[in-house]
Amino acid sequence: MMDIMNILVVDDDRTNSDLFKMLLELDGFTVTLAPTLEAARAKLTAVTAALVVDCHLAGGVSGLTLVEEVRQGATHAPPDLLIMTVSGDDRCATKSREAGADHFYLKPYSPNDFSAHLKSLLFPNK
Repeated sequence: MMDIMNILVVDDDRTNSDLFKMLLELDGFTVTLAPTLEAARAKLTAVTAALVVDCHLAGGVSGLTLVEEVRQGATHAPPDLLIMTVSGDDRCATKSREAGADHFYLKPYSPNDFSAHLKSLLFPNK
């Protein structure tokens, strides 16, 4: 059994985020969804184990803003929180790293591979 399982997924595409949530929950994670930065800020806590952020949110909002806020200690989450960004635009990979993301995934990606990678990062000795 995993010790820390709380994952916050920030994505404005409800269909994608619902499917992603279901698949991660099947792998034992507890997943909270947030469609906006405001909702994500309210749901980030000290027990959030990882943050998965879509780089492009509705209304031209950049999910990387939240990444920067976490790294600067401007949220309730620990600044060293594991952050993974996702996007259909591979140009976001460099911007994600510059903002402080630990890993970038290009959409579409395998949810199984993502989950396995997430587990290996959160629980390297298991």
